[in-house]
Amino acid sequence: MTDRNMLAMHQKLADATGVASRELFGRTRHRQAVEGRFAAFLVLRERKIAGRPMSTTRIARLFGRDHTTVADGIRRGQELMADPSFEALYLRVKDALTA
Repeated sequence: MTDRNMLAMHQKLADATGVASRELFGRTRHRQAVEGRFAAFLVLRERKIAGRPMSTTRIARLFGRDHTTVADGIRRGQELMADPSFEALYLRVKDALTA
């Protein structure tokens, strides 16, 4: 992913979640930022690259995290899908990243 594409993705995620890019991609553990990351992890994992889901390792590189952190975030995000507000966040992120 080029620097330009990375910056565009950061901005799209920030706009969709209402959380500053530096918080989404930083180390903050505020609920809004964490849930925004989880939604992004889920959406990115669903993206197909050469017919296969994006790997947790690749997603981890985009966020400056370890692949096990991403795998755990995906699991937690799936659990949060029962919450209508998280599902709405997930859909906003999905729309932003597929537009």
